[in-house]
Amino acid sequence: MAPGRSLATLFGTRGTARRSCSPHARRQESAYLVMTAPNVSVIVAAWNAAGFIGNALRSALAQQGVTLEVLVIDDASTDATVQVVEALNDQRIRCIRLPTNQGPAGARNAGLAAAQGEWVAVLDADDTMRPHRLAQLVAFGRETAADIVADNLWVSTTNASRPPHLLIDEPLDGAALPVSLQDYFLDNLLFGKGRGLGYLKPLFRLEFLRGHALAYDPHLRIGEDFQLVAEALAQGAKFVRRRSADYDYQVHTGSISHRLSEANAQAMLQAADGFLARYAAQLATADRAAAEAYTRSLRQGAAFVAMVAALKRRRVNDFLTIAATNPAALKHMMMPVQARLQRFFGQGR
Repeated sequence: MAPGRSLATLFGTRGTARRSCSPHARRQESAYLVMTAPNVSVIVAAWNAAGFIGNALRSALAQQGVTLEVLVIDDASTDATVQVVEALNDQRIRCIRLPTNQGPAGARNAGLAAAQGEWVAVLDADDTMRPHRLAQLVAFGRETAADIVADNLWVSTTNASRPPHLLIDEPLDGAALPVSLQDYFLDNLLFGKGRGLGYLKPLFRLEFLRGHALAYDPHLRIGEDFQLVAEALAQGAKFVRRRSADYDYQVHTGSISHRLSEANAQAMLQAADGFLARYAAQLATADRAAAEAYTRSLRQGAAFVAMVAALKRRRVNDFLTIAATNPAALKHMMMPVQARLQRFFGQGR
């Protein structure tokens, strides 16, 4: 989120930035708002997701042991996404239609502005959750007095090139593992060997986010989840990870290179530079050093992306200039292409 900009600034007062998906939903909304606040608000940002959002929503609605609302943010889809949502005909679903495409961060911010739950969970429109996930994490968050909780992921590829596997190779014994700001940055160094904490799908205590005017950075098309967690940790959030895995994460083959763009790399770097500008003076020495190391790795990543783009355009002089000013990024050109892409975006899709 841009410094000093609250959710109200981004989206106006509650209700002004949305249109319900159907007249039926609009009739139900006034009655819905006076109901007891749910345990969890599940935010599902959707853009042209008609082919898979039904499975995601059914997995959310099947959650056991919690009360919830499901906020579907239709990000100006041009397919039948809205019709698929309406066909589920469940009053726990609220559909917010954005008039123009805002990207994942902007869509999720619309969900945050409308959320009423004690906790907020993000569910990607092509992912699913297992039925006891939210109840387990809500109970875990209360037991540990955490502001952010997360579990491991089961990762699947759309072409089944390998069987489903855990993002983090570890025993699923339910143990509680605290995550510090230093841990979080060092685990997510680009071209590093971290476990991928930035790819987890955390639950946030909504009171903490609103109390600190935190939201997703609307300038980020990738890395928005990571940035929000980092901002929260810098403002004192307690993050505890549960060693369990009840989120099923789909990796779409062929999409990594699409995400590996100069614009995306520069946006991530600018967000990291902005983070240091805001927080460096107040961070503990170890946290600041970790944030600086992460930013350096992003700078290498941005240079690497620019070198790849220069080669694709056959602009050898540009490539040599970038390599001369960023020699640390040059070594990554020696890695196999797929390994380079996967190390830049981890399990990114």
